[in-house]
Amino acid sequence: MAYLAAIIDWHSKAVLSHKISNSMDSALVMDVLEQALLCYGTPEIFNTDQGEPIPQ
Repeated sequence: MAYLAAIIDWHSKAVLSHKISNSMDSALVMDVLEQALLCYGTPEIFNTDQGEPIPQ
């Protein structure tokens, strides 16, 4: 199975960072988040989709 993690700008709908992996774990999410923060800086507001818990 393949998993997609993405950071999307809520206003412009632009994909700021994304990664596909064969496992859903916290490393996948942290990689995508760190990449977006490095490229675009820290946002004033950060929303999540309240998806399923991510295994450590």
